[in-house]
Formats: sequence, structure tokens, C-alpha cells
Amino acid sequence: MKLEECAILVLASGLSRRFGSANKLLANLSGRPLADHIAQWIETTPIGQKFVVVPHGEEMLAEIFTGRGFTILENSNPDAGQGASLAMGVKAITQTLSPAGIFVALADMPFVQPDTFLRLAATIGNANLAIATDGKRTTPPALFAKTLFPALIALTGDQGAKQILDAHGPIARLPVDPEQLRDIDTPTDLGAGK
Repeated sequence: MKLEECAILVLASGLSRRFGSANKLLANLSGRPLADHIAQWIETTPIGQKFVVVPHGEEMLAEIFTGRGFTILENSNPDAGQGASLAMGVKAITQTLSPAGIFVALADMPFVQPDTFLRLAATIGNANLAIATDGKRTTPPALFAKTLFPALIALTGDQGAKQILDAHGPIARLPVDPEQLRDIDTPTDLGAGK
């Protein structure tokens, strides 16, 4: 699958409960907001269209992504969970575009490298889904083929795409360095990433 024929959706509307009262995506990591790291890596790829789901009213977060060429999708109900955010984003993308696939990435994963997206696109082949794995768990980033868009749009709750992994094969798993797949959930995680 060619990157230029795909869209990417970054999920950035989580509630960050384990991080405390501050929006973790605006927290400082190596002199920049946490969310800017994944935005910058994605900006350097030739992925066709770039989208991000942010909570309604989070202007500072939206500005980070707008500055990197992303289209902002505002989530008016982030309490509905990651699955609902993912469904909302895929629905918005597919109402105006017809991408060959949609990458999904999480804004709190600042260490994912641009070549991971290239490798996912090369790995998908005839599978419905290509997803990163560190050998122990599967986790975003992932690339969903067009055949899975209806299932993504039907998601609800906080399970993300896990239920799709369990129900819709075949799946191509891409081995990725565990360091790239680290996410930032707590202030301690953030300190370890600096």
C-alpha cells in the first residue's frame, strides 16, 4: 500500500486520568510538548492526509497539530472512550475521502519513528490490518485496510480497535523496537522519556 494513498488519524482526545489534572499532551518532553513529537514524525512522512482527534476547546493542542499540517477533528464527548474517538475520526475521514487505508497512532507515543509507518504499509500485503508488536503485545501504530472502515466506524467505548483485532483477520504483525512503542501515561513515564 502506498503512503500517499493513505490517511492517518492520531488520537489525542483521551482523558489522561493517570497523569493528573494537566493535559499530558502539552507536558514538556525534551523541550517541546509531548504531542509535538508524534506530530513531527508524521509530518516527515509522505502519508496523504493527516487528521487528529482532539477534545473540543483544546486550542493549544489543536495548534500543535495544525502547525504540522493536520486537519483537526474536535471530539465533543471524550468521556465516550477511545473506541468512540476512533469511530468518529474514521467516519469524518471517509465522508470526504476514499483512502486505501487509514493509519491509527496515539499522541502519547512520542518515540514512534517515521520508518515504522513505511514498514506497516509494506507489511500489510493482503491482510486487513498491519499492527506493531514488541513481541509481547500488539499496539498502535496500525494500518487498517478499507475493508475494515465499517467496523471502525461501529466502535464504541474505551476498547479502541482491540475488538477488531479479535474478529477481523488476517492480521500482519510488524516487529518494532519496544522503545518506540512506549507511551506516556504518568508523570513518571514522562520523566523516563527525557
